[in-house]
Amino acid sequence: MPQRTFSNEVGYAFRSGAHYVTGIQCGPGLLQDGEIILDEHTLKREQFFRKKLAKGQVLDYGVVPTDYAEDISETQAARMAIGVDFDGNFRVLAVEGVNRDMDEATGESSGASLSELALVLKSRGYKHALNLDGGGSATMQYFYGQLTKGADRRGLPGITYERLIPSVGVIRK
Repeated sequence: MPQRTFSNEVGYAFRSGAHYVTGIQCGPGLLQDGEIILDEHTLKREQFFRKKLAKGQVLDYGVVPTDYAEDISETQAARMAIGVDFDGNFRVLAVEGVNRDMDEATGESSGASLSELALVLKSRGYKHALNLDGGGSATMQYFYGQLTKGADRRGLPGITYERLIPSVGVIRK
């Protein structure tokens, strides 16, 4: 097999011909202009599917890389959201949550539904907001320390596992 050289640079191209060096996959959208835009049709409207452009046609693999529960107001989980407030400040919000029935006797959060997350963001003055990944991978670090308690219990109440996180967002001034 011939030896190949790979680059660490990732490029994104769209049908319009626009190219981007970086990108983030997130969703669904939660707030726009301070109003909740999440509704019962959002998950179908905003599903992310792996697609490939070949010979001018879009091939849909039909694989959803991010699993969302069918509902927006019942399933609770750890959540992460990003957005901006009305002054243009970038903001991040984390909601802790542990796997169902894996909470400790001292009491822990069972997380938030997408609807609850949208309400919290609105009440905290977000102008625009997007949901990020949630569940066991929802963690927030600050200067080398974890600010949120991990959600991944793997069937063992009271025991928290660290998860391999394939993508990380870094916020710097």
